Amino acid sequence: MRMTSLRRVVAGAAVLLLAGPVDAASSPHPLTPEELLRVQSVGNPQVSPDGSWVAYVVSSNNLEADEARSAIWMVSWDGTQRLALTAAAEGTSKPRWSPDGRILYFVSNRTGVANIWGRRFDTSAGTPIGEPFPVTSFRSAQFVLTPRTVQMDIAITPTKLLLPMSESRSDLWMLDQIDR
Repeated sequence: MRMTSLRRVVAGAAVLLLAGPVDAASSPHPLTPEELLRVQSVGNPQVSPDGSWVAYVVSSNNLEADEARSAIWMVSWDGTQRLALTAAAEGTSKPRWSPDGRILYFVSNRTGVANIWGRRFDTSAGTPIGEPFPVTSFRSAQFVLTPRTVQMDIAITPTKLLLPMSESRSDLWMLDQIDR
């Protein structure tokens, strides 16, 4: 338990260091709304099972599209390699490693509905393998990842994927003779 906490603290510190240096040459001034909207946030670091990679989420605002976007990035533990594992899109979050470290799972709205996606990754070579693939295929609002996924998380075992879902159904009723 203690090692896990230490790994999380170190992973968080590594991600913060990767956010880039502050430009000390610029003169201090109050942030403008445009500058504030260009700020990227980095979070949700996840250390690979072998400890050689950290996956994390980079979130930013797309001013032209007027939407928030996020992407999954990876950095080697020593900081010498950094790469985007997904393209920036609305609703990309929750990177989680498979127990063997060969697949990184994540939540994405890339099809318009939140689903779990996976991307194979070679941790020894530091390269993604193939394109992201859908793990779940929710296509409508009847079965969806619950909005509480943010608080509840997803869990991965060698043989199972555990995720919070909700089911919603509706029936259409027609009432006649309502003017009596």
